[in-house]
Amino acid sequence: MGFGGMGHGGAGPVIQEPVDTGNPHIEAVNKFYNCLSHTHEDPPTTQKTDTCYYQTVGSSAGTQT
Repeated sequence: MGFGGMGHGGAGPVIQEPVDTGNPHIEAVNKFYNCLSHTHEDPPTTQKTDTCYYQTVGSSAGTQT
């Protein structure tokens, strides 16, 4: 028996809870993972990963103080 009563092959979806920290840098990471989750690819392609990064984390990098 695996963790949490699940068999070793019983992997299920991971639910991502919405996060509202008030910190745009932290929330950019949440948006990045949300973008990747919409690819429905496991694992997502490098191009899709780069696109999600630059649309979320990369775009907030210029707003650091």
